[in-house]
Amino acid sequence: MTIQVEEFGTGVGYYKGASRGWGGSGKTTTGIIIGNGLKHYLKLPGKVAMFDTETGGEYVNAISKNGDKRLGVVGTGQNIVGCKARTLGELLEFIPWCVSHDIAFLLIDSISHVWTEVQRSMLAQINAVRESQRKNAIAKLEFQHMEALKTKWATFTDAFLNSKLHIHFCGRAANIWNFVENEDGKKELQKSGEKMKAEGEMEYEPALLLDMERVPNDKEIIHRCTVLKDKFGRMNGAQMDDPQFEFFMPFVKMLTLGAVNAVDVTRQTDMKISEE
Repeated sequence: MTIQVEEFGTGVGYYKGASRGWGGSGKTTTGIIIGNGLKHYLKLPGKVAMFDTETGGEYVNAISKNGDKRLGVVGTGQNIVGCKARTLGELLEFIPWCVSHDIAFLLIDSISHVWTEVQRSMLAQINAVRESQRKNAIAKLEFQHMEALKTKWATFTDAFLNSKLHIHFCGRAANIWNFVENEDGKKELQKSGEKMKAEGEMEYEPALLLDMERVPNDKEIIHRCTVLKDKFGRMNGAQMDDPQFEFFMPFVKMLTLGAVNAVDVTRQTDMKISEE
């Protein structure tokens, strides 16, 4: 194998972001705010697209098309174009479709549905094989299935990171639980944090990772956005209630439009394995 050596410094050309949060925390709307903002700021000619797993697209289409002064959104004058589906296969087809159709920005909402679908499909197919072998069905995926599951999911990770497309995905929040010893010396489950309801390493992938919260305030709900991760290091820990596109500009300004920052995932290590 001949290694490929290059000099860094060409920059990052495509926005790769994500947000997690509980229901009603503003994940979808914030995604549209970012998408419309990128389209106008970067002067991208294409439409905003959406991989819609929970019929949220129709609720935000008017905001994207017509704009919303209250949210600081400038309208595109175009309807969102989308794919209403949940399977990983359809998502993997939709991403290159967006690239070939010069889509300005892709919002995936929700990646949690896609992750659940992959697990359910794998379980159903395993049980179909077991039935053909006259074996009992299993109730859930087991440890020995995880490698194949993660290998399949990696196809999305590669597409997300390497595609020449601005992408933001939303994920539902989930609690992290750990056993903690209480005052009586007994172990009990306690909440120790939150994570995205998706494949376990999914939060490593986006360059900009947001946590969205729903905060009651008198008679209204505030959508609080906290930047959990900014790979450029400009916004780590930044926080804003009901964020508008201007809030994300320290990250966006670091993008170099058109620069390609991809990893060759086709190459493999020669493990010198020889089996009959």
